[in-house]
Amino acid sequence: MTCFAQNTAREKAVLIDKVIFHTQWPHYRYGITVGVIGDNELMHELRQINANEELQYELVPVTATNFAVCDVIYVTARADAALQALIAQSGKHPVMTIGEGVLTTEGVCLILTREEGNYKLKLNKQYLADKGLQLSATLLALAG
Repeated sequence: MTCFAQNTAREKAVLIDKVIFHTQWPHYRYGITVGVIGDNELMHELRQINANEELQYELVPVTATNFAVCDVIYVTARADAALQALIAQSGKHPVMTIGEGVLTTEGVCLILTREEGNYKLKLNKQYLADKGLQLSATLLALAG
């Protein structure tokens, strides 16, 4: 793994970690399950960040069989199209979906893009509202 790839995965992991802790779900969550589709480096970085958190979340690679247990799902632009379709079909289930790039806009609450060397969040406000997910003022300002 190159230094650039590690830094990129680390940047994404930090941003996703902030999203998790600045999201309010419509129902109380005892534990958060975070699923990642198509990015092992990101899973590694999230594990490292989460190991130092007071409130920990469970990390799982997403499959068609464990998709429904996830509270947060991150999907890369290069992820399998069938798994992207599952996310699009998640309906009103309150799952925070985070996508990367323009290929994952359908069914995604937050879109992660890279602009001027930094990652930015773009909100799909209607989809967030449909899922009953609320973002903190801090996260809304970050998405600006």
